[in-house]
Amino acid sequence: MKANMDVVDPWEYNNEVLGLGKFTRTGERYVGIAYDSPEWAGFKFNALYSPRDNVNGGNRNSEYDYGMGAGDKYSVGLNYHNAGYFAKYGFNFLKNSAAMISESGHTKLKDGQVHRLESGYDANDLFVGVGYQYSKNTSSYFRGLKGASIPVGGEGNLKTMNIGDHNVTWDNRGQEAVLTLGYHFNNVFPKISYAHGWNVKINGSKEKNTKYDQVVLGADYDFSKHTTANIQAGWLREGNGYYELNQSKGKNKTTAFGVGLKHTF
Repeated sequence: MKANMDVVDPWEYNNEVLGLGKFTRTGERYVGIAYDSPEWAGFKFNALYSPRDNVNGGNRNSEYDYGMGAGDKYSVGLNYHNAGYFAKYGFNFLKNSAAMISESGHTKLKDGQVHRLESGYDANDLFVGVGYQYSKNTSSYFRGLKGASIPVGGEGNLKTMNIGDHNVTWDNRGQEAVLTLGYHFNNVFPKISYAHGWNVKINGSKEKNTKYDQVVLGADYDFSKHTTANIQAGWLREGNGYYELNQSKGKNKTTAFGVGLKHTF
């Protein structure tokens, strides 16, 4: 997905608070077989297949022993652009990427999906980009799922699998939207992004206090065609969920500031 998406994330960063890292987390690229089509009247598409060894970071033999089966990843992208307007659609399908645990404790493996839409306008010094993403049974933006672990396997023969992108995670669903605006004033490109993630569903139930809001504000300055400086600040507020007794765990608020210099050859 990353090969043809992420237009709405025009930031340089290595901290997700300073860019749309939560929204673009599903765009991990893996070694696989890919096809990029020629362009026809502004349309083009691409496809990628990654075998399980390049997608799932767990131990292959052990995962087979515990009945996890395949972990392949399939990606498809469709792009269109005309006179500065653009529209993009990306789809990921991941085998056995999550597990749902019933009240009786039975673990059932589930497949994952990611659907992302991006559209906007990029011409005449103006940039406007909007995006929407629906993710199911893959890495979640909810911080409560990061670093968690779940049991996988048959009854009496369970194994704990650490959560990681496209490793086995909890059954979850989430929706996000982003908006980015920017305008070129000669060599200066000021821009701003806003992102919002709604409350997620985990194991089939909607969880309160799991949404997030984020703002990134900054500017780029072009010294030349090859050298650009950037400065930006980011604010992220995200919920921590609820305790079992219906008590809120509160929210985490993070502020970050960054500067950078990029030179391309």
